[in-house]
Amino acid sequence: MAELTVLGLHGMDDVVANRYRIHRLLGKGATGSTYQAEDLKTHRWVALKVMSLKQLGNWDLLTRFEREAEALGKIDHIGVPDYIEHFQVETADDCRFYLVQEFAAGKSLDKWVADGWRATEAEVKRIGAEVLNTLAYLHELEPSMIHRDIKPQNIIRQPDGRIYLVDFGAVQSVCRDALQQRGTFVGTMGYMPPEQLRGKAVLASDLYGLGATLVYLLTHRNPDELPMERMRIAFRGRVKLSEGFADWLEKMLEPMVKNRWESAEFALQSLRTCSLSQTPPRPVQAQQPVFREMKKNHKIYVERRGLKLQVLIRPSNYILLSPAQGIAILIGLFLSCWIPLLFLLLFVWLFAQLSLRGAITQNSQDVGGKQSGYESLLLSPDGYSISRRSGNQSVEYNKVKDSRIVCVELRAHSDGMEDAKEALHLILSSGKSIRFGEDLDSEEGVWLAQQINQFLEK
Repeated sequence: MAELTVLGLHGMDDVVANRYRIHRLLGKGATGSTYQAEDLKTHRWVALKVMSLKQLGNWDLLTRFEREAEALGKIDHIGVPDYIEHFQVETADDCRFYLVQEFAAGKSLDKWVADGWRATEAEVKRIGAEVLNTLAYLHELEPSMIHRDIKPQNIIRQPDGRIYLVDFGAVQSVCRDALQQRGTFVGTMGYMPPEQLRGKAVLASDLYGLGATLVYLLTHRNPDELPMERMRIAFRGRVKLSEGFADWLEKMLEPMVKNRWESAEFALQSLRTCSLSQTPPRPVQAQQPVFREMKKNHKIYVERRGLKLQVLIRPSNYILLSPAQGIAILIGLFLSCWIPLLFLLLFVWLFAQLSLRGAITQNSQDVGGKQSGYESLLLSPDGYSISRRSGNQSVEYNKVKDSRIVCVELRAHSDGMEDAKEALHLILSSGKSIRFGEDLDSEEGVWLAQQINQFLEK
């Protein structure tokens, strides 16, 4: 309550800008205090960051505050809470600046560790992959954005494992940084690489901060509390890791920029394979084992062959009866006078099953999804392709190279209709999503999402 009083907010019923009702204090940082508040317009929780000009001890903090608002207004990514607005409120004796974002329910990684949470290697890899996905997006913006303060306090983990990157007060545009005569010392000791200590942050500086954060999750020790060997954090003796992941982590923590992963995107690809190869992994040309699985009603067909995944979906109104099956039934009816009914039914059923499976297998080899009535998805290290066929009239074909699907989620969407319908959303490495399999019911969607996510994890 003392913090609220200093800011001129005397109780939990105080409303800012006639819209945001303060609920509780979330934390206090260098650029201000952050509160959980209710948006009275949308009735959703938001994170309300406020800085008082009266309490401002360093004018650079106001610049960082404004820079954070400017950066968040340009970011549109699933790994960063949505920007809502920023504004200022002037009073007789003060001026307060406010920044409003989507509220990311959860706790920072350092709070999880303080509460006794011990992450497994698989969980640490997953956190690393999600943050790298966000960093790849930031680094590919025009101009590129460097976060400059990757640390456990700035990564939020929800109870379901979802990860958010927060606190963009230290973010720096690459172009703006290049125009400055000298760099600015911004960051947190133990999580900054040598070049950032000299005031010169580069894109790979964020990779070092993430690597140091992952070491903290594994050891429960801040990096500056661990021994150093030739300017490198010596973490191997403190935790048991697979050799490939330990090698990958060491490359994230290389003191020389040129020795780190060349980009967040490349580090993400390498993390998925834990390979130190200087070229992205390519599909093995030798014969790969094939795994096929089909939903019991034969509506969904999934085939995994090496590093490729093929999904075929037949619409609900698709006619199961093929010409071969029709002939089989006619022959059965003709012979019904001569063959006992039991043998007739057995003959028709066997012929129909073989014809149907043959047709589906034939379609699984057709990457373009040319068979009428099918929706097709193909995943590979080179990218993904989606094809849809509506009758015999038109084909919509979507093929994207060098863009990856990182996960699949089942979400509800309305498209302006009254009743929302669930559909699979393919989440791309850019943070965007593409709907797929809209003809599936909830049970089928959950099953297919599990199949695709299991493939992506492997």
